[in-house]
Amino acid sequence: MIFFVNPPLSAKDLYKNLEGAGSELPPLGIAILAAVTRNNGHETRILDALALKLTIDQTVDEILKINPKYLGITSTTISIFNAAEVAAKVKEKNKNIIIILGGPHITAVPMETMEKFTQFDIGVIGEAEETIIELLDHLDNNLPINDIKGLIIKDDNSLKVTERRLFIKDLDNLPFPAWDLLPDLLKYYQPAADSLYRSPTTLLITSRGCPGQCIFCDRSVFGNHIRGFSADYVIRMIKHLQEHFGIRDLFIEDDNFLALRPRLREICNRIIDENIDITFSIMGRVDMVNEEILVLLKKAGCWQINYGLESGSQKILNLLNKRVTVEKLMETVKLTKKVGIKVKGLFMLGCYGETLETIKETMDFIKKRQWMIFI
Repeated sequence: MIFFVNPPLSAKDLYKNLEGAGSELPPLGIAILAAVTRNNGHETRILDALALKLTIDQTVDEILKINPKYLGITSTTISIFNAAEVAAKVKEKNKNIIIILGGPHITAVPMETMEKFTQFDIGVIGEAEETIIELLDHLDNNLPINDIKGLIIKDDNSLKVTERRLFIKDLDNLPFPAWDLLPDLLKYYQPAADSLYRSPTTLLITSRGCPGQCIFCDRSVFGNHIRGFSADYVIRMIKHLQEHFGIRDLFIEDDNFLALRPRLREICNRIIDENIDITFSIMGRVDMVNEEILVLLKKAGCWQINYGLESGSQKILNLLNKRVTVEKLMETVKLTKKVGIKVKGLFMLGCYGETLETIKETMDFIKKRQWMIFI
């Protein structure tokens, strides 16, 4: 059995003083991995300790109750210490459980992670769907794993990073996420209030990667080349969520849903033509929309766009390599409002090159546009 675990992390850890306004979203990464391993004949379970609000000790107890052969832990940077503590306590009780770490943190800094946290046996780097199947098959058959792509492994008292695995070209070959293995989708998960239009709602990711070159964004997991599930696949996912979970609203958290223009048009037109009762919000760049696209999005049910505006200072936008102007930010925000779609502006303060003057420029930008939602 492989037991996938999303490690515990409190709302206070995630959001500090804003914990009451935070979101709880399903971990689609391990949900897809679980679907892949299950489809390939491996007994599979998921424990979302974050959603269930388990402590570290409660998480360890649940793992030891199941006593899996393989424990797959996902981790972002903010959760890596909790993930490591869970792994260490599991190892104290049962050294035979093989602990596999994946996720954004180890992908970004594999050597440093495995050197610091020796309780992890194997690390998976990058997209894991193909790697995990090859890894489990080799482990089950006592075959060497040294040449499996996309791993960091312990090799003769040292660490070895194997050749990087190429990105999956056709995402349609992947199964739908194993939503059924997660805690109750409607009870335990909810986006933040400013990303919620109506219930029931859930998270959906329809593409991987982003063509942007912003210096603050880590692209080690999915890269710079954007790949999307086909429009037909996306429509089938939406219908599946409606049929099995009654979903009426979606928070589409692609890095940039607007980037794949022909696919966007096809998805919107399918929703309109097939009279699919769905509303949704998306994320995107201000330089990738025009009025025609915005009108189509609105007609299909898009009620909010989360734009990465970042700053009201041209100096900071240039330093961040956003490749847009403050004027373009204003133009797109006004156009989006004009067609009846709400705007959530995503900003950063204190980033590279920031000064009191540039912070004031951003604050002035925000104050002049009080009809927007700013994050």
